[in-house]
Amino acid sequence: SGSATPVSLESIGQPAVLSFSLASAQPVSMTIGPIITMPVGTSYTAIIYNSTGGQMTSGSSRSSITLTHTKLPAGSYTLWIYPALPATATMNVSF
Repeated sequence: SGSATPVSLESIGQPAVLSFSLASAQPVSMTIGPIITMPVGTSYTAIIYNSTGGQMTSGSSRSSITLTHTKLPAGSYTLWIYPALPATATMNVSF
């Protein structure tokens, strides 16, 4: 908890796809940022999906996104981060 994973999206329009699992139901807070984009100021959206494709929480920003959920059930999840427009970016994902 609290460690940052660097993410580099070097291909234009490339999404980031990160997976994580929870052994038990728990609150989740995830920070994505700082988001540094080219072109500057491109908005990114982040969505956490459960294993059946259901959207659990989401957010969008040009600089930093915080995703929270009061109690995600135990299970496997996928975090998708993608640009609103064709862009490249670097960012950190902290969980």
